[in-house]
Amino acid sequence: MATTRKSATTLRSTDTPTTEETVSPARRLNPTPIRLAKKSGQFYLDSYEKALQRVLDFERAAANRSGLDWVTALTNTHTKFVENVTSPYVKVARAALK
Repeated sequence: MATTRKSATTLRSTDTPTTEETVSPARRLNPTPIRLAKKSGQFYLDSYEKALQRVLDFERAAANRSGLDWVTALTNTHTKFVENVTSPYVKVARAALK
């Protein structure tokens, strides 16, 4: 009966590093880039929120100046929808940056 030999390059499940084993050395060696990436991510997120709020405020103000109740109601519905859709994503992004 002939036996087959496994190749020396064959990986077993125990040979494959986990994600934490892969990322941990990078975190130890590179705390500054990680800190700077989080800081720039926070800056981007803050800028996005401010810009979005300004656009929504402008929409509301323009609708109020129109003097038409249906335009104001439609705009308020739209801006509330945008806030409700983006809010969870912003919260998740903030949590990821901590």
